[in-house]
Amino acid sequence: ADQRGVKTALVLFGHEKVAAPQVFLHPIEDTIYEEHGGRGLVVVADGKQALVGTVQAEEGGSPGTVEGAWSLNRGWVTLAEDYVKHDVYIMKIVHRLDAELVQRFGHNYALLRDIFSDREVD
Repeated sequence: ADQRGVKTALVLFGHEKVAAPQVFLHPIEDTIYEEHGGRGLVVVADGKQALVGTVQAEEGGSPGTVEGAWSLNRGWVTLAEDYVKHDVYIMKIVHRLDAELVQRFGHNYALLRDIFSDREVD
């Protein structure tokens, strides 16, 4: 896609090398993996179609359940696109302000990720 001039942006949970112009590494991969019980994938193409999927982990290393949905529905595509955009926004903030975020919200930004309260470290 990059060779065809298509703009791409990736939020990557992991440390793999990916050949893409904009790759934002998520700093708390293990915590997110534990909270969701597996991995997720969100792909938006041309703002017209979206693929959303999950790969759930199983106990003992056996393969987990894979589920997903693909749609051309404008509401679904907008939701998926906004999800990716917000992840990119957060990664830009995190990479620039990591030390302050840890100081204010704790290890792995635990209090920031708590959507049911608006607290900081005492």
